[in-house]
Amino acid sequence: MEQASRFVNKVVEDHQYAYELMNSAQLSNQPRVEELIRSTGINIHFHVHFTPTSIQIILDNSNDQFNCCQLVMELRW
Repeated sequence: MEQASRFVNKVVEDHQYAYELMNSAQLSNQPRVEELIRSTGINIHFHVHFTPTSIQIILDNSNDQFNCCQLVMELRW
């Protein structure tokens, strides 16, 4: 939850960041979207999927032994 909070706070507090994330996703620029997400301080594994109208980020705290913990966030613009 701490990792998700870092990301959400950045989106809410930094309008330029939110715009760049949305724009990069709408341009299907996967590397830039991932770079922007990492720049928030998220340091666990994540998967990202996006469409022209939304972005879905799955934070994955699983390891080789246990596949237990994922948090799915979806933001629509």
